[in-house]
Amino acid sequence: YMSLIVYRLGREECQEVIARLRLTKSTSRVMHDTIDLKDNRGALMAANLPPSRIYSLLHSYPLPAIMANYLASDSYVVSRHLYRFVTRYRYVKPSLNGNNLKKMGIAPGPQIKEILQRLREARLDGKAKTKKEEEELVRGWLG
Repeated sequence: YMSLIVYRLGREECQEVIARLRLTKSTSRVMHDTIDLKDNRGALMAANLPPSRIYSLLHSYPLPAIMANYLASDSYVVSRHLYRFVTRYRYVKPSLNGNNLKKMGIAPGPQIKEILQRLREARLDGKAKTKKEEEELVRGWLG
């Protein structure tokens, strides 16, 4: 609830509330993230953002900060993107995992993380709907 209360505040006012109430570090972080997301909501204003872009913009924010912005936003488009992230996009994961990729001949390391991220994007944007389609994408990326 605190993050919803600070939504209308600026950064300095938010910091004053945190100091005055002697809030915990985790609560303070959520409040700062709420303000940060509000200040950066311009990236969410486009109505036709692909799901992978919405995911990339929001996945690092804590759920209370996202929910505060959803509830307090005066933009239908922004609220719709936030709602879809909370109810759908944050749960999307590729069918393949690191072990599957290793079995496909990919060496352990940062490339696996990169491929899994690209697979999540493909799932989100409807470019891969099955495990087989994911495998085909990976083979195509590897040449």
